[in-house]
Amino acid sequence: LAAHGLTWNRDASASNVEDDKKHFPLKDIGYSSVEAPIDLDDLSISNNKRVLGASIFADVSGFTGYIDAATSEADKQAALRVFHAIRKETARVITGDFDGLRIQYQGDRIQSFFHLPQDDGAAIVKKVVEAAAGLQSSMESTLKACLPEASDLRLAIGIDLGTTLVSKLGARGQRDRICLGEAVEGAAQLEERSEGGQTTVSSQVHGLLLEYLCDRFPYSAKVQGYVATDLTAEQIERAAKAAEVYGVGAPVFVRTGAAGVVVSGQDSAHARTIVPARPYTGEA
Repeated sequence: LAAHGLTWNRDASASNVEDDKKHFPLKDIGYSSVEAPIDLDDLSISNNKRVLGASIFADVSGFTGYIDAATSEADKQAALRVFHAIRKETARVITGDFDGLRIQYQGDRIQSFFHLPQDDGAAIVKKVVEAAAGLQSSMESTLKACLPEASDLRLAIGIDLGTTLVSKLGARGQRDRICLGEAVEGAAQLEERSEGGQTTVSSQVHGLLLEYLCDRFPYSAKVQGYVATDLTAEQIERAAKAAEVYGVGAPVFVRTGAAGVVVSGQDSAHARTIVPARPYTGEA
């Protein structure tokens, strides 16, 4: 190694590892579940949380090209403003609108986590998918309305569910929030295979989706996940309301007239009654 200018010393490295083992005995390393929102700042090597949770990664598709195209000083300043605005808004949606945890910023990607209600996979999935739709809506509506220069940027999102270890590790004063588990890696890989405007979920997440959302996430062999394209918060809200009114076994009243075909939850003259075999979602 010395011949190549490398100064790594095997014995010194082994000694450092042994010192770490002495400083962090296994009896002092603990983990537990939690019923309340995890306090990320309170975590350490001796205080970790092991919970069922959904990892979500959201990446700004096209941002690298956008930065490369910024050649003038004004363009570079505008790109930095867009970068800052996207990071701040995505974090606000996750933590402010949906009570999720922002784990890390990773360049133009944000990693977040949802773990409540405790051990309720279906409820966690519902919340994280709603958050993903909120992120897509915010990107397409709020951010682009305020920053027209971001019009070509889209969000690619990946979501997976599983048992996850949440901690805060690293050098003193520089500890990083981290999540460890197969679902974390799964969500990251789904995001990386997704294109801008796509929200991709794993089979574990898809299996817990509410019925009125399942059809919106068809399987994609290319992405190796269940993909919804251009999913928005408004679409989810509309589908939820329609499913509530036109649920399985609930009669739907259909009549035709000059205005065309009208579907309603209320009976009227000359209306035909239909009992759906599955929820009506408000869209064809």
